[in-house]
Amino acid sequence: MACYDNIIGLARADCPCVDVAPASGYNTSTSGLFISDIEPINALSGYGECGEASIWTILSKARDEAIRVFKADTNALLSQYFSPRRQRFSGQIGQGSGRDTFTTTKTYAGVRIACNPMRGGTLKITAIGTLFSGAGTLEVSVYNSLNEQIGDTVEVDTIAGFKLNTLATAIELPLYVDFDDKHEYFLVYSHSPSNPAKVNSLSCGCGGRLSPYYDTSRPVWGKTYGGPDSWANWIMVGGWNGDTLTDFDKCEGQTGTELNGLALQVELGCDISQVLCSGTLDFTNDPMAMSMAYAVLWKAADIMASKLLMSTDLTRANVINRESWKDARREWGEKYLGAIRYISEQAATGAQNDCLTCREDRMIGVKTSFS
Repeated sequence: MACYDNIIGLARADCPCVDVAPASGYNTSTSGLFISDIEPINALSGYGECGEASIWTILSKARDEAIRVFKADTNALLSQYFSPRRQRFSGQIGQGSGRDTFTTTKTYAGVRIACNPMRGGTLKITAIGTLFSGAGTLEVSVYNSLNEQIGDTVEVDTIAGFKLNTLATAIELPLYVDFDDKHEYFLVYSHSPSNPAKVNSLSCGCGGRLSPYYDTSRPVWGKTYGGPDSWANWIMVGGWNGDTLTDFDKCEGQTGTELNGLALQVELGCDISQVLCSGTLDFTNDPMAMSMAYAVLWKAADIMASKLLMSTDLTRANVINRESWKDARREWGEKYLGAIRYISEQAATGAQNDCLTCREDRMIGVKTSFS
Protein backbone atom coordinates (compact mmCIF):
# COMPACT_ATOMS: atom_id res chain seq x y z
CA MET A 1 0.00 0.00 0.00
CA ALA A 2 1.15 3.55 -0.71
CA CYS A 3 0.90 4.27 3.03
CA TYR A 4 4.26 2.67 3.64
CA ASP A 5 6.22 3.94 0.65
CA ASN A 6 9.27 5.70 2.14
CA ILE A 7 7.59 5.88 5.56
CA ILE A 8 11.15 6.04 6.89
CA GLY A 9 14.37 6.86 5.05
CA LEU A 10 17.72 5.09 5.01
CA ALA A 11 20.03 8.06 5.70
CA ARG A 12 19.95 11.84 5.56
CA ALA A 13 23.24 12.08 3.71
CA ASP A 14 25.52 9.88 1.62
CA CYS A 15 27.82 9.07 4.53
CA PRO A 16 27.38 5.50 5.88
CA CYS A 17 29.47 3.95 3.10
CA VAL A 18 32.46 5.45 1.35
CA ASP A 19 32.99 3.11 -1.58
CA VAL A 20 29.46 2.19 -2.68
CA ALA A 21 26.92 4.62 -4.12
CA PRO A 22 23.67 4.91 -2.14
CA ALA A 23 20.40 3.43 -3.34
CA SER A 24 18.01 5.67 -5.24
CA GLY A 25 15.75 7.55 -2.83
CA TYR A 26 17.91 6.69 0.20
CA ASN A 27 17.28 10.15 1.72
CA THR A 28 13.50 10.21 1.10
CA SER A 29 11.34 9.94 4.23
CA THR A 30 7.70 11.01 4.40
CA SER A 31 7.87 11.00 8.22
CA GLY A 32 11.28 12.66 8.52
CA LEU A 33 12.71 9.60 10.30
CA PHE A 34 15.86 7.77 9.13
CA ILE A 35 17.31 4.42 10.23
CA SER A 36 20.88 5.70 10.26
CA ASP A 37 20.01 8.42 12.81
CA ILE A 38 19.70 5.78 15.54
CA GLU A 39 22.67 5.01 17.76
CA PRO A 40 24.76 2.89 17.33
CA ILE A 41 23.70 2.40 13.69
CA ASN A 42 24.92 5.94 12.95
CA ALA A 43 28.46 4.82 13.87
CA LEU A 44 28.66 2.15 11.16
CA SER A 45 30.82 2.78 8.12
CA GLY A 46 31.68 0.65 5.09
CA TYR A 47 29.63 -2.51 5.54
CA GLY A 48 30.77 -4.17 2.30
CA GLU A 49 32.93 -6.73 4.10
CA CYS A 50 29.87 -8.32 5.76
CA GLY A 51 28.83 -10.35 2.74
CA GLU A 52 26.16 -7.97 1.48
CA ALA A 53 26.63 -5.57 -1.42
CA SER A 54 26.89 -2.60 0.93
CA ILE A 55 25.37 -1.01 3.99
CA TRP A 56 22.69 0.39 1.67
CA THR A 57 21.53 -3.16 0.89
CA ILE A 58 21.33 -4.00 4.59
CA LEU A 59 19.41 -0.82 5.40
CA SER A 60 16.98 -1.28 2.50
CA LYS A 61 16.27 -4.92 3.34
CA ALA A 62 15.79 -4.05 7.02
CA ARG A 63 13.21 -1.38 6.12
CA ASP A 64 11.31 -3.66 3.73
CA GLU A 65 11.19 -6.49 6.26
CA ALA A 66 10.16 -4.10 9.04
CA ILE A 67 7.17 -2.92 7.00
CA ARG A 68 6.09 -6.52 6.33
CA VAL A 69 6.40 -7.45 10.01
CA PHE A 70 4.56 -4.29 11.11
CA LYS A 71 1.63 -5.01 8.79
CA ALA A 72 1.43 -8.65 9.92
CA ASP A 73 1.62 -7.80 13.62
CA THR A 74 -0.91 -4.97 13.50
CA ASN A 75 -3.30 -7.08 11.40
CA ALA A 76 -3.11 -9.78 14.06
CA LEU A 77 -3.79 -7.29 16.84
CA LEU A 78 -6.61 -5.56 14.96
CA SER A 79 -8.31 -8.91 14.35
CA GLN A 80 -8.87 -9.06 18.13
CA TYR A 81 -11.08 -5.97 17.88
CA PHE A 82 -12.73 -6.29 14.45
CA SER A 83 -14.62 -8.94 12.52
CA PRO A 84 -15.87 -8.93 8.91
CA ARG A 85 -19.45 -7.85 8.31
CA ARG A 86 -19.82 -10.53 5.64
CA GLN A 87 -18.58 -14.08 5.12
CA ARG A 88 -15.32 -14.19 3.18
CA PHE A 89 -15.52 -15.89 -0.23
CA SER A 90 -12.88 -17.80 -2.15
CA GLY A 91 -13.94 -19.72 -5.22
CA GLN A 92 -15.19 -19.69 -8.79
CA ILE A 93 -17.59 -17.42 -10.61
CA GLY A 94 -18.92 -18.52 -14.00
CA GLN A 95 -19.37 -21.82 -15.79
CA GLY A 96 -16.58 -23.59 -17.68
CA SER A 97 -18.94 -25.08 -20.24
CA GLY A 98 -21.13 -23.79 -23.05
CA ARG A 99 -22.17 -25.06 -26.48
CA ASP A 100 -23.40 -21.95 -28.29
CA THR A 101 -20.94 -19.66 -30.06
CA PHE A 102 -20.82 -16.08 -28.84
CA THR A 103 -21.64 -13.62 -31.62
CA THR A 104 -21.60 -9.83 -31.58
CA THR A 105 -21.13 -6.91 -33.94
CA LYS A 106 -19.26 -5.03 -31.22
CA THR A 107 -15.47 -4.57 -31.08
CA TYR A 108 -15.01 -5.57 -27.46
CA ALA A 109 -16.56 -8.06 -25.06
CA GLY A 110 -16.07 -9.23 -21.52
CA VAL A 111 -17.40 -9.28 -17.98
CA ARG A 112 -18.98 -6.52 -15.92
CA ILE A 113 -18.73 -6.46 -12.11
CA ALA A 114 -20.72 -4.19 -9.80
CA CYS A 115 -19.36 -3.98 -6.26
CA ASN A 116 -21.07 -3.66 -2.91
CA PRO A 117 -19.35 -0.33 -2.09
CA MET A 118 -17.67 -1.13 1.21
CA ARG A 119 -14.55 0.82 2.10
CA GLY A 120 -11.97 -1.79 3.03
CA GLY A 121 -13.55 -4.54 0.91
CA THR A 122 -11.32 -6.11 -1.74
CA LEU A 123 -11.79 -8.21 -4.86
CA LYS A 124 -8.77 -10.30 -5.80
CA ILE A 125 -8.80 -12.13 -9.15
CA THR A 126 -6.29 -14.97 -8.99
CA ALA A 127 -7.17 -16.80 -12.23
CA ILE A 128 -9.11 -16.14 -15.45
CA GLY A 129 -10.82 -19.01 -17.21
CA THR A 130 -11.35 -18.87 -20.97
CA LEU A 131 -13.98 -20.81 -22.94
CA PHE A 132 -13.28 -20.33 -26.65
CA SER A 133 -13.52 -22.05 -30.02
CA GLY A 134 -9.78 -22.52 -30.59
CA ALA A 135 -6.23 -21.95 -29.43
CA GLY A 136 -4.85 -18.45 -29.14
CA THR A 137 -3.87 -15.62 -26.85
CA LEU A 138 -6.30 -13.18 -25.29
CA GLU A 139 -5.38 -9.76 -23.91
CA VAL A 140 -7.64 -8.85 -20.99
CA SER A 141 -7.73 -5.31 -19.58
CA VAL A 142 -9.53 -4.00 -16.50
CA TYR A 143 -11.38 -0.67 -16.49
CA ASN A 144 -13.47 1.00 -13.82
CA SER A 145 -16.69 2.95 -14.32
CA LEU A 146 -14.67 6.18 -14.53
CA ASN A 147 -13.18 4.91 -17.84
CA GLU A 148 -9.76 4.41 -16.23
CA GLN A 149 -7.64 1.37 -17.01
CA ILE A 150 -6.56 -0.38 -13.82
CA GLY A 151 -3.11 -1.98 -13.95
CA ASP A 152 -1.50 -3.64 -16.94
CA THR A 153 -3.13 -5.74 -19.62
CA VAL A 154 -2.99 -9.47 -18.81
CA GLU A 155 -2.34 -12.15 -21.44
CA VAL A 156 -4.22 -15.44 -21.07
CA ASP A 157 -4.38 -18.48 -23.33
CA THR A 158 -7.36 -20.02 -25.06
CA ILE A 159 -7.92 -23.55 -26.35
CA ALA A 160 -10.79 -25.31 -28.04
CA GLY A 161 -12.69 -25.58 -24.79
CA PHE A 162 -12.09 -24.34 -21.26
CA LYS A 163 -8.69 -23.34 -19.88
CA LEU A 164 -7.99 -21.89 -16.44
CA ASN A 165 -5.13 -19.37 -16.50
CA THR A 166 -3.57 -18.76 -13.08
CA LEU A 167 -2.26 -15.19 -12.94
CA ALA A 168 1.38 -14.65 -12.01
CA THR A 169 0.25 -11.49 -10.21
CA ALA A 170 -3.30 -11.37 -8.91
CA ILE A 171 -5.53 -8.46 -9.90
CA GLU A 172 -6.53 -6.65 -6.70
CA LEU A 173 -9.42 -4.20 -6.80
CA PRO A 174 -11.06 -2.20 -4.01
CA LEU A 175 -14.82 -2.62 -3.82
CA TYR A 176 -15.18 1.11 -3.26
CA VAL A 177 -14.27 3.30 -6.26
CA ASP A 178 -13.44 6.84 -5.16
CA PHE A 179 -15.36 9.71 -6.80
CA ASP A 180 -17.84 7.31 -8.39
CA ASP A 181 -21.32 6.22 -7.36
CA LYS A 182 -21.39 3.15 -9.64
CA HIS A 183 -18.42 1.18 -8.25
CA GLU A 184 -18.07 -1.06 -11.28
CA TYR A 185 -15.24 -2.85 -13.10
CA PHE A 186 -15.06 -4.24 -16.62
CA LEU A 187 -12.78 -7.08 -17.76
CA VAL A 188 -12.61 -6.67 -21.53
CA TYR A 189 -10.93 -8.24 -24.56
CA SER A 190 -11.05 -7.63 -28.34
CA HIS A 191 -13.63 -9.89 -29.98
CA SER A 192 -12.24 -11.93 -32.88
CA PRO A 193 -14.72 -13.64 -35.24
CA SER A 194 -11.93 -16.09 -36.17
CA ASN A 195 -11.77 -17.36 -32.57
CA PRO A 196 -15.06 -16.52 -30.88
CA ALA A 197 -15.91 -17.33 -27.30
CA LYS A 198 -18.49 -19.86 -26.25
CA VAL A 199 -21.54 -18.61 -24.35
CA ASN A 200 -21.14 -19.52 -20.69
CA SER A 201 -23.53 -18.61 -17.92
CA LEU A 202 -22.92 -17.21 -14.47
CA SER A 203 -24.80 -19.98 -12.66
CA CYS A 204 -27.50 -22.51 -13.36
CA GLY A 205 -29.71 -20.91 -10.70
CA CYS A 206 -31.04 -24.31 -9.79
CA GLY A 207 -31.41 -26.34 -6.62
CA GLY A 208 -32.85 -23.48 -4.62
CA ARG A 209 -29.60 -21.50 -4.80
CA LEU A 210 -28.99 -17.99 -6.09
CA SER A 211 -30.94 -17.01 -9.20
CA PRO A 212 -28.46 -14.53 -10.65
CA TYR A 213 -29.27 -11.28 -12.39
CA TYR A 214 -27.60 -7.91 -13.00
CA ASP A 215 -29.54 -4.79 -12.11
CA THR A 216 -27.81 -1.89 -10.37
CA SER A 217 -31.16 -0.52 -9.17
CA ARG A 218 -31.74 -3.65 -7.04
CA PRO A 219 -28.37 -5.36 -6.46
CA VAL A 220 -28.22 -9.02 -5.48
CA TRP A 221 -26.53 -8.23 -2.14
CA GLY A 222 -29.89 -7.04 -0.83
CA LYS A 223 -30.19 -10.62 0.43
CA THR A 224 -27.70 -12.80 2.28
CA TYR A 225 -26.19 -15.87 0.61
CA GLY A 226 -24.04 -18.69 1.93
CA GLY A 227 -21.68 -21.35 0.61
CA PRO A 228 -20.76 -21.23 -3.08
CA ASP A 229 -23.16 -18.32 -3.63
CA SER A 230 -21.66 -16.08 -0.96
CA TRP A 231 -19.78 -14.07 -3.60
CA ALA A 232 -23.16 -12.41 -4.24
CA ASN A 233 -22.90 -10.72 -0.82
CA TRP A 234 -20.01 -8.72 -2.28
CA ILE A 235 -20.46 -8.30 -6.03
CA MET A 236 -22.86 -8.65 -8.96
CA VAL A 237 -21.53 -10.14 -12.22
CA GLY A 238 -22.80 -9.94 -15.80
CA GLY A 239 -21.72 -9.70 -19.43
CA TRP A 240 -20.64 -6.66 -21.43
CA ASN A 241 -19.85 -5.75 -25.04
CA GLY A 242 -19.25 -2.43 -26.75
CA ASP A 243 -17.35 -0.47 -29.38
CA THR A 244 -15.33 1.87 -27.15
CA LEU A 245 -13.32 1.73 -23.95
CA THR A 246 -14.30 5.23 -22.86
CA ASP A 247 -18.04 4.93 -22.26
CA PHE A 248 -18.26 2.62 -19.26
CA ASP A 249 -19.81 5.46 -17.27
CA LYS A 250 -22.75 5.47 -19.70
CA CYS A 251 -23.67 1.78 -19.36
CA GLU A 252 -27.28 0.94 -18.66
CA GLY A 253 -28.04 -0.44 -15.21
CA GLN A 254 -29.15 -3.85 -16.48
CA THR A 255 -27.36 -6.56 -18.44
CA GLY A 256 -27.47 -10.31 -18.95
CA THR A 257 -25.54 -12.92 -16.99
CA GLU A 258 -23.79 -14.61 -19.94
CA LEU A 259 -20.08 -14.07 -19.35
CA ASN A 260 -18.85 -14.09 -22.97
CA GLY A 261 -16.32 -16.87 -22.54
CA LEU A 262 -14.73 -15.71 -19.29
CA ALA A 263 -14.85 -17.23 -15.80
CA LEU A 264 -13.07 -16.04 -12.67
CA GLN A 265 -11.30 -17.48 -9.66
CA VAL A 266 -11.64 -14.82 -6.95
CA GLU A 267 -11.18 -13.96 -3.30
CA LEU A 268 -13.53 -11.50 -1.63
CA GLY A 269 -13.08 -10.14 1.85
CA CYS A 270 -11.98 -7.31 4.12
CA ASP A 271 -8.52 -5.76 4.15
CA ILE A 272 -8.08 -5.18 7.86
CA SER A 273 -4.91 -3.12 7.28
CA GLN A 274 -7.08 -0.34 5.87
CA VAL A 275 -8.24 0.39 9.40
CA LEU A 276 -4.84 2.03 9.85
CA CYS A 277 -4.45 3.47 6.37
CA SER A 278 -6.49 3.32 3.18
CA GLY A 279 -4.36 5.66 1.08
CA THR A 280 -1.59 7.83 2.46
CA LEU A 281 -0.46 8.83 5.95
CA ASP A 282 -0.82 12.40 7.24
CA PHE A 283 2.20 13.08 9.44
CA THR A 284 1.09 16.67 10.05
CA ASN A 285 -2.41 16.20 11.42
CA ASP A 286 -2.65 12.53 12.43
CA PRO A 287 -0.65 11.56 15.55
CA MET A 288 -1.22 7.88 14.76
CA ALA A 289 0.79 8.25 11.55
CA MET A 290 3.96 9.22 13.39
CA SER A 291 3.47 6.35 15.84
CA MET A 292 3.34 3.99 12.86
CA ALA A 293 6.55 5.50 11.45
CA TYR A 294 8.36 5.09 14.77
CA ALA A 295 7.17 1.48 15.01
CA VAL A 296 8.61 0.71 11.58
CA LEU A 297 11.81 2.57 12.52
CA TRP A 298 12.36 0.54 15.70
CA LYS A 299 11.59 -2.75 13.98
CA ALA A 300 13.99 -1.86 11.13
CA ALA A 301 16.73 -1.04 13.67
CA ASP A 302 16.04 -4.34 15.46
CA ILE A 303 16.32 -6.26 12.19
CA MET A 304 19.48 -4.35 11.26
CA ALA A 305 21.11 -5.29 14.57
CA SER A 306 20.02 -8.91 14.19
CA LYS A 307 21.66 -9.13 10.77
CA LEU A 308 24.87 -7.64 12.15
CA LEU A 309 25.03 -10.00 15.15
CA MET A 310 24.25 -13.07 13.06
CA SER A 311 26.80 -12.28 10.36
CA THR A 312 29.58 -14.86 10.02
CA ASP A 313 31.96 -12.20 8.70
CA LEU A 314 33.74 -10.37 11.49
CA THR A 315 33.69 -6.59 11.64
CA ARG A 316 34.85 -4.20 14.29
CA ALA A 317 31.22 -3.43 15.20
CA ASN A 318 30.05 -7.00 15.73
CA VAL A 319 33.24 -8.11 17.51
CA ILE A 320 33.76 -5.26 19.98
CA ASN A 321 30.21 -3.99 20.59
CA ARG A 322 28.12 -7.19 20.71
CA GLU A 323 26.67 -6.50 24.17
CA SER A 324 25.79 -2.94 23.19
CA TRP A 325 23.97 -4.19 20.12
CA LYS A 326 22.09 -6.79 22.18
CA ASP A 327 21.04 -4.13 24.69
CA ALA A 328 19.91 -1.86 21.85
CA ARG A 329 17.86 -4.69 20.32
CA ARG A 330 16.01 -5.25 23.58
CA GLU A 331 15.24 -1.54 23.86
CA TRP A 332 14.04 -1.29 20.27
CA GLY A 333 11.93 -4.44 20.65
CA GLU A 334 10.19 -3.04 23.73
CA LYS A 335 9.52 0.27 22.00
CA TYR A 336 8.13 -1.53 18.96
CA LEU A 337 5.76 -3.69 21.02
CA GLY A 338 4.55 -0.66 22.93
CA ALA A 339 3.95 1.23 19.69
CA ILE A 340 1.90 -1.47 17.97
CA ARG A 341 -0.18 -2.00 21.11
CA TYR A 342 -0.93 1.73 21.26
CA ILE A 343 -1.70 1.89 17.53
CA SER A 344 -4.08 -1.09 17.67
CA GLU A 345 -5.91 0.19 20.75
CA GLN A 346 -6.35 3.66 19.27
CA ALA A 347 -7.62 2.21 16.00
CA ALA A 348 -10.11 0.04 17.89
CA THR A 349 -11.63 3.07 19.62
CA GLY A 350 -11.62 5.26 16.51
CA ALA A 351 -13.18 5.14 13.08
CA GLN A 352 -13.55 1.84 11.25
CA ASN A 353 -14.10 1.01 7.60
CA ASP A 354 -17.38 -0.17 6.09
CA CYS A 355 -16.19 -3.76 5.75
CA LEU A 356 -15.48 -4.43 9.43
CA THR A 357 -17.40 -4.17 12.66
CA CYS A 358 -16.20 -4.04 16.26
CA ARG A 359 -16.19 -7.25 18.27
CA GLU A 360 -18.54 -6.47 21.13
CA ASP A 361 -17.03 -9.17 23.34
CA ARG A 362 -13.55 -7.63 23.27
CA MET A 363 -12.22 -5.27 25.89
CA ILE A 364 -9.46 -2.88 24.99
CA GLY A 365 -6.21 -4.61 25.92
CA VAL A 366 -3.55 -6.64 24.15
CA LYS A 367 -2.38 -9.99 25.54
CA THR A 368 -0.51 -11.39 22.57
CA SER A 369 3.26 -11.00 22.60
CA PHE A 370 5.13 -10.49 19.34
CA SER A 371 8.83 -10.80 18.64
